[in-house]
Amino acid sequence: MNYIRITTSDNIEIEYRLAGAGSRISAAVVDLLAQTAAFAAVCLLLYFAADGPRAGALGLLAAGGPPLAVLIVMSFLIYFVYHIFFEMLMNGQSPGKRLFRLRVVGGNGRPVGLFQSLIRNVFRYTADMPGIGVITMLCSRKGKRVGDMLASTVVISENGSLALESLTFEPYDRQNPPPAGGAGYGLPAPTADEVSLLAEYNARRASLPDGGEKIKRMLGEYFSARRG
Repeated sequence: MNYIRITTSDNIEIEYRLAGAGSRISAAVVDLLAQTAAFAAVCLLLYFAADGPRAGALGLLAAGGPPLAVLIVMSFLIYFVYHIFFEMLMNGQSPGKRLFRLRVVGGNGRPVGLFQSLIRNVFRYTADMPGIGVITMLCSRKGKRVGDMLASTVVISENGSLALESLTFEPYDRQNPPPAGGAGYGLPAPTADEVSLLAEYNARRASLPDGGEKIKRMLGEYFSARRG
């Protein structure tokens, strides 16, 4: 497995596991199936709404007009806006990426922005389309396709092993405090897992169902118990 270290603007170094080509292709297939199903549903609705059983599908398309215009607009929304919409709505994930626990993040470790998502998805259907994206993904040290290189984004595999329950600690002993953790207050220095967990929580809290309040309370209880 390949890893990448990103130093955030807060001067915190976070290590991410890069998504493999296999999981990314699998996620892309799931998204393509979802897009195809949505397109088929639109075609079916237009077929019956425009009296398709009488005119026939080819007759409706040959006649042009509103049905054809709607079909063109919906095709654009389904096959192009789809990824941008979900990456903004789900903090760097599409339905396929969420299924395989993948996420798009910026090169600085922050959530992907609208402009970055736009660039990477424009090249999804241009330069990356004829298989070039898979080739560059396999050859790139960071697993980037052309769109990722130009948008300065990277696709990571979320580490499900990092959880609050995995953090073990010794209760704070006021009589025998541990060595100072650099702050001069006799508190234990934060571990690498704690720093990574806090940084990950800070990056994802906006996308959590309750705004991250539940995890915030759990973190408060954890650090209160550990640091007295």
